[in-house]
Amino acid sequence: GERDAGAERQRGASMAARPSQERAPSGPRASAPSRPPRPPASGAVEIPSDPSVLSIRELKELLTTLGIDHDGCLEKADLLELLRTRRERRSGPSEEATPRGGPSA
Repeated sequence: GERDAGAERQRGASMAARPSQERAPSGPRASAPSRPPRPPASGAVEIPSDPSVLSIRELKELLTTLGIDHDGCLEKADLLELLRTRRERRSGPSEEATPRGGPSA
């Protein structure tokens, strides 16, 4: 019986040593995904060429990231209009980008 106990103790010791060895290589890998691939800078936010494919929630998140107030917008069309106006302003001054005294609807 004593031999079995000794073998158990050795097996237990080798098993106890194993997790610490496994933890080391997986440590750096586990921390990598927590880092964002690229931090969103306010000037580097990309507006999709066709924002209408985005969901309302995605549009709201994009507008928030761009610093555009969208509290008064209830419909997707309103959110898209805000985004379009912002894109026109960023692309440079043009006749269309000048404010027309409020929404047309």
